[in-house]
Amino acid sequence: MKTVLFLVNAAPYCRECFAALGNALIERQFKVVYAVESRISDMMSNVALPGRVHYFSDSFRELRVRSDSEARSSAPGESWETLFSDFDRMLTFNVPIRGDRNYFRDAVRGLGTFFEKILLTEDVSCVIYEGVSNSFSQAAYETCRRLGRRYLALAPARIPGRIEFQASGYPENEKYLRTYRRFLEEGLPEDIAQEVKNYLATFDQAVPDYMKHNGLDELSLMNKYWNREKLAIVWRGLKCSLFAGDERPFSYQYGNPLDYSWAYFRRALARKYRLRRIEQFFTEPNPGEKYFLYPIHFHPEASTSIYAKHYVDELGVIKNIAFSLPLDAVLYVKEHPSAVALQETAFYRTLSRLPNVRLIRAGQNTKKLIRGCQAVVTLTSTVGYEAVILKKPVVVLGDVFYEWVRSCVKIDGYKSLRGAIDQCDRIAPLSQDELRAFVGACFYHSEPGAFDFRLIAQRPELLDQLVPRLVENLLQQKRE
Repeated sequence: MKTVLFLVNAAPYCRECFAALGNALIERQFKVVYAVESRISDMMSNVALPGRVHYFSDSFRELRVRSDSEARSSAPGESWETLFSDFDRMLTFNVPIRGDRNYFRDAVRGLGTFFEKILLTEDVSCVIYEGVSNSFSQAAYETCRRLGRRYLALAPARIPGRIEFQASGYPENEKYLRTYRRFLEEGLPEDIAQEVKNYLATFDQAVPDYMKHNGLDELSLMNKYWNREKLAIVWRGLKCSLFAGDERPFSYQYGNPLDYSWAYFRRALARKYRLRRIEQFFTEPNPGEKYFLYPIHFHPEASTSIYAKHYVDELGVIKNIAFSLPLDAVLYVKEHPSAVALQETAFYRTLSRLPNVRLIRAGQNTKKLIRGCQAVVTLTSTVGYEAVILKKPVVVLGDVFYEWVRSCVKIDGYKSLRGAIDQCDRIAPLSQDELRAFVGACFYHSEPGAFDFRLIAQRPELLDQLVPRLVENLLQQKRE
């Protein structure tokens, strides 16, 4: 009997999704266990987890009580980098940070010990979560690597209606590259060739699932917050504030749930009233103008705080790009459709003052902008992937699965930016065979289905579609 470990932390609907998946796997003779960030998760949800539960807060409590953190040395490989994504989130939302240096150092040290104990005592063969997106999942992934266990990341694919089962928590460039080369040499299998043909024929209408269902573009405060679901979250958060005083000090991610509820509302409120103020800084595309395209990214999320952590200061990124362009070109900076007005007003004002930067509204057709640009410059964005499909050069700053494509130039820092931009003029468009091989690799390494914590928890038909493919994946090695 294979043992599967699900990770449950403060991510919305993570618990509900993995409870449903856990029940389904138990019915299919798997042993299911859970690693949960803290017992506050139990108070914030009325959904019971069907397997044995290990709480990090219990382990963390013991660690803090019995040890002098200053006296203990760090284990090999431990660093503050583990906490980068968590602090990117906390600082972005401006929530209270309720721990000192020793507290968070103990959290990093304790996570590795916590996961090692679970993997060994429960004889876990596979850990399941989404891609590495926070310190909890990063520690689990690193422990899996050290002990030779699988970390299986579930993720929506860039292609609508498809899901990826990633064999690691990070972009799997080599896997895609191997398949691409094989398809380029041998041709596409007939079934994949037909799917690629249909996808390319309708590409202008294609929208990835994670852009359809995230709800991040909702600007109405009433629609967003005045509903039974959000009020229930606030009520549970209030109960945690009143009755979980003994648990909160050892919940290094959750802390006080009301802190985040208030931070989310405060951010949405500021966004609502910022919309009119920033409108003056946006302009329309100028026909005939030579431009490079940079898409603003959503913050905070793993695409930046994990896969492009050296570039999370987006204002600094844009300034470096703008002042690396040739003198006859400008930079179009397109607002992210899910992040409209989330940046401070000063961010938009500063960009509008740069002599060769044009702020472009989120509603402008992105694929039309890609077709008209000299090249796309991006961290990890879907816009970069779309530019590959549309045979445009792409300068990549972060870590993303398409960075190896011939039309992409991956840089190792700002010092390489000017040369990479100049190189774009010398990149020939992808051939149709190259394009078909790339898209074919994307189909080959994905499956029909959908993955989203909330949708899986609330729509049984999506769960029924996902489970057989998950079981098949757990019982055999992923195809390469």
